[in-house]
Amino acid sequence: MRWFALIVVMLGCEKHTQPPAPDRPEDDVRRSVATVAVPATGMRAARTPDGSVAIDVLAPSWPGRAHDPVLLVGDVALRHYEYPAPGVLRFLVDEADLPASGTVAIRWGDDDTTRTDLADRLVVSR
Repeated sequence: MRWFALIVVMLGCEKHTQPPAPDRPEDDVRRSVATVAVPATGMRAARTPDGSVAIDVLAPSWPGRAHDPVLLVGDVALRHYEYPAPGVLRFLVDEADLPASGTVAIRWGDDDTTRTDLADRLVVSR
């Protein structure tokens, strides 16, 4: 009889320990999107010996994500990157493929809600 009472009490407690459901499901989506913004703290671009341009996006660390980062330079989307050091994402591109002007931004995959603008234009050092 004691075991039966203990099981009934435990089952009753489980129902009341569940977190309350959000008032609106979209509230949880907005909160989760807000927490995955790119933590970029800087950017640098330089010519490499082979004539391409290395664009480094800097952050204290990069969160794990299901989608890869995409660097946007004007209307050009750079999807191939390296991870040469902790906190550095390096995108390599031929200088001829870069637009003459345009905002530089980074985002995760094709999700524009994660877009973070880095600079008004790309300046490549020599």
